Amino acid sequence: MSDQPRTLVEPSRTTPVHGEFDVVVVVGGGPTGRMAATAAARNGRPTILLERYGYLGGAGTAGGLSTFCGLHAEVHGEHRRVIHGLADELLDRMAKLDGLAPPHLTINDASRRRRTTSPHTRSPPAG
Repeated sequence: MSDQPRTLVEPSRTTPVHGEFDVVVVVGGGPTGRMAATAAARNGRPTILLERYGYLGGAGTAGGLSTFCGLHAEVHGEHRRVIHGLADELLDRMAKLDGLAPPHLTINDASRRRRTTSPHTRSPPAG
């Protein structure tokens, strides 16, 4: 077997351009879409965020999911947050509101280990 990766040759095509616009259009108001729209707007670009549903948040909002998966990883045996930038701002704001649980393992199998950060609602005080 060759050490060279397999390749796929695709035919070229002509794609019509129907206009040029000085605006960034972000499709989808999930976490990634919101971060993309925020980054574009902060860099001075006119920005439109399109979402087909009546709310932002993507699957997390639709399904009541309470985790931010993929922000943390085991790097050379050490737990680290590996996604930064706007994610730092979001998590810092949530932590100040006491709305964030510490990262925790979601899979105990070391070969497939992932860490996730969970927003949480504080339990009411006892008594």
